[in-house]
Amino acid sequence: MRLLVPSPPRAAADEAVFPGPMPLVARAWRQLAGRVSLLFAAGLPGLAACGPVLGDVDVETQALQGASGAEPSRGAGAVASGSVRGSAPGSGAIGGVEGFCDPGAVRCEGAALQLCSPDGARWITTAICGSPTLCSPYPPSCVPPACALDELSCEAGELRVCNANRDGWASLAQCASAAHCVPSSRQCLVAPCSAGELSCNQSELQRCADDRLGWVPLDRCGSQQLCQLALSSGSSECAAPACEAGERRCVEGRLELCNEGRTGFETIEECVTPALCRLGLQSGATCEAPACELGEYACLDAVLGQCNADRSGFEAVQGCDSAALCEPLAGSCLPPACEPGERRCSGADLERCNTQRTGFELEERCASAALCRAVGGSPGCEEPACSPGQAECRNRRTLRRCNADLTGFEEVRCGRRCNEDADPPVCSSSLLDVLLR
Repeated sequence: MRLLVPSPPRAAADEAVFPGPMPLVARAWRQLAGRVSLLFAAGLPGLAACGPVLGDVDVETQALQGASGAEPSRGAGAVASGSVRGSAPGSGAIGGVEGFCDPGAVRCEGAALQLCSPDGARWITTAICGSPTLCSPYPPSCVPPACALDELSCEAGELRVCNANRDGWASLAQCASAAHCVPSSRQCLVAPCSAGELSCNQSELQRCADDRLGWVPLDRCGSQQLCQLALSSGSSECAAPACEAGERRCVEGRLELCNEGRTGFETIEECVTPALCRLGLQSGATCEAPACELGEYACLDAVLGQCNADRSGFEAVQGCDSAALCEPLAGSCLPPACEPGERRCSGADLERCNTQRTGFELEERCASAALCRAVGGSPGCEEPACSPGQAECRNRRTLRRCNADLTGFEEVRCGRRCNEDADPPVCSSSLLDVLLR
């Protein structure tokens, strides 16, 4: 039986491919699970405009939840209904100083787009943009670069190079004509291009016109690198892309991303387990953080769970008699102290087994220990047969008085006589009478 964290969908082979653009802040957004989403909605007006950035992220609570929907927690403490308790060989706590940043805040640190973690203890890098200029905290996104570093292009005979910020072009030279500008030459040609000659201008595959006065477009490639592949093979058609822009996949626990030229995949992160890589793909971000440590136990109400081999959640290993008897530190269920409905007498106190079966609790306080009945057809406190201090004269020389247990009367032989005029009645003057008073 699966417990606490739903299992990710399994790919048919070791390699699972999830095409489509990558949402930039999806992972951290999903970790906030509703807590920071409200903060964003209040603090970032116009968040709806971030749809293309965040992608279609289905925010789900992947963490452990009990019947009451309580937020999971681990560590020692009182157990409430629906709570989760646990203990790991390592604490598993997020390091950092509490309150280091405002949960849900977004910033650019150089080219890194970062989101503050749910506990405010650290900044989570959600994407590395092409340059610091291309990093935008509001709306949170990486602006697509206009060109690749050191890329050259031609525009109306002008030879240009991609600027350092990758958001535009810097002029290198003005050639004699468009036919004298070939990006791959890195300088203006002395003579115009040869008829039929192939060239790449950014992602456009082009051919020198028959009159050698300019270039004729042949095909628009998926990237400048795909155009170069066609050029190197002498083909008049663009090379087919190996992957979609932003496409990610998992290969044996490696999270791979389609490279900028779309010529293949490159590893961006080594995940702890293949399952955590697949969970990262589902959220549209990087590797999912482990939900637990190997050998760690946690309790969901009365169910004891152990961290699974994927470290993506817990699997049920034992059902305890109550939530309080589930002990994650020991990794076992404690034996119950009593049976449901069981009663006992502790002096004059009638006690009953508590709902968690960890011990007894007071149900009723009897007038005396002898009047407490824990077993039999009707457990409870019996009515006293008499009141403390109650007495009467049975005859002239016999005094009847209520015993210490209040279960009946005991008789005392008076030395002289029983004085029924006293309140309460007592034996008349004698040494014994004085002592009995």
